[in-house]
Amino acid sequence: MLLGVVMFACGAPQGQCHDVDVGGRFCVPDAGVAPAGRALTFQVIDPCTLGCGKGTISCAVTRDGGTLSLELTGNVCEPPPGTACNLDCALTPTNCTLPPLEPGDYVVTSPSQPAQTLHVEADAGVDSCTATFF
Repeated sequence: MLLGVVMFACGAPQGQCHDVDVGGRFCVPDAGVAPAGRALTFQVIDPCTLGCGKGTISCAVTRDGGTLSLELTGNVCEPPPGTACNLDCALTPTNCTLPPLEPGDYVVTSPSQPAQTLHVEADAGVDSCTATFF
């Protein structure tokens, strides 16, 4: 009987894993003004992508001309079937680092969020921001 319990504990089925690519609430530095020629750090709020599961989430930044896209990407594994979940959800800030930008105006986007404008100029603004949860 003990052998059966040990085998069950070691052979418990795992939850399914899947890739994620989502957006979230984000910030732009200093009310939309950032310095040219310096790396920039934005934050995106993860809208509870992990839920009760485990995984890794990071920020991917892509640039297409004057558009900067911020996305949370990674892999999420659901808990094994039958695992109790207290339904708590953590809204987690994730940093997004951008390489230095040339002076100009940029549109910053994240899926399912309104776009924001970022004005980049020499010796102006700040190079980071903290996203608000609500």
